Amino acid sequence: MLTLAACTTTEDPPLATDTTAIPVATTPTQSPATTETPPPTVVDTTTTKPPQPPDEVTTFTETLTCDPEAEDADVQVVQAFITAYNQRDAIRLHELIRDEEIWDIGGVPHLGTVLWTDAVAWAENGWLVNDKLRLTRVVRYGPKSGSDVTVLRTNDVLTEAGIDELELLIKVPSSGCIIDRLIAHVSPDGVGGCSFYQTFINDIRQQETLADLQVPERCTASDSEAVGGYTDGECEPTIPLKEFVPPQPYAPSRTDGLAWYGTNELWTALDINGDHSPRKSVWWSENFRGGQFEASPVILVEWTRLDADAPIITNGSKGTNAFTAADGSFIIGGIDPDIGGCWRVTATYKGASMSYVYERS
Repeated sequence: MLTLAACTTTEDPPLATDTTAIPVATTPTQSPATTETPPPTVVDTTTTKPPQPPDEVTTFTETLTCDPEAEDADVQVVQAFITAYNQRDAIRLHELIRDEEIWDIGGVPHLGTVLWTDAVAWAENGWLVNDKLRLTRVVRYGPKSGSDVTVLRTNDVLTEAGIDELELLIKVPSSGCIIDRLIAHVSPDGVGGCSFYQTFINDIRQQETLADLQVPERCTASDSEAVGGYTDGECEPTIPLKEFVPPQPYAPSRTDGLAWYGTNELWTALDINGDHSPRKSVWWSENFRGGQFEASPVILVEWTRLDADAPIITNGSKGTNAFTAADGSFIIGGIDPDIGGCWRVTATYKGASMSYVYERS
């Protein structure tokens, strides 16, 4: 499940930027009444990468520039970010990143933490151990909306632990030539939230030089009790066996056949029996104080098909604020796709990430 890539590859795969639209919206049900319309869903449709001749090396342009009017501005800003990081250009990093909060699970071995509130401090601590990021793939959410970025990380601490390269998936929502947020995961294939984080930490601690690594606790147990998945041709929907109790002023429990599921940082409401109907993707967080403070909250929601090969569907990190007397302030992150199958939904908001699985006939 965890990928500690011991790669010796010298070739970079080509850039994947196909953004062909696929209709995914349907009339929502089972959701709180709202006064606002959910944002449009954007589809990530990565194309199959063409084979490269054995002696050909594909590289990304080394550049610190970005044209805000360009159709591929979201790709240019990623290239500018990677270049600035590898060239140790703190001033340019500060210019590129709007919200300096950095969530970097892959940096735990050398940073000792997963969350940084200052992008420059985060970078400088990486530079102390010769940390470098090699850009290998960019998948765009849509024009000037952001990207999923795959990089290979190398540094002295990883080398000492016997890890040649660590593959990272970085969520980079962006507005033209400005990065809204950086959230780095480590190949979280099939597992989300607290379960993935704890597995990564446990695997890292198996390395002799990192056995005593001290890291902050990130989650409560509720996200790992019944995460769900797809095993031996059977979809296993997430069932909230133990209802999560959210912080005040939210109601401690529900009476509509749903149960709270998640952590203080990010939670949702799921059917107590694991049943599911297409609906709005709704999320709560103690860090979301309402529409008067965040009119358009930046929340990334992804729908991943587990029982078939299919492109990941995303909302492009565009959220809508909403409020009801019964449910308080919450975020709408899009609408479930109008496609049957076994789906994993993963949401990321202000450094917190959680997942659940549902099946639609």
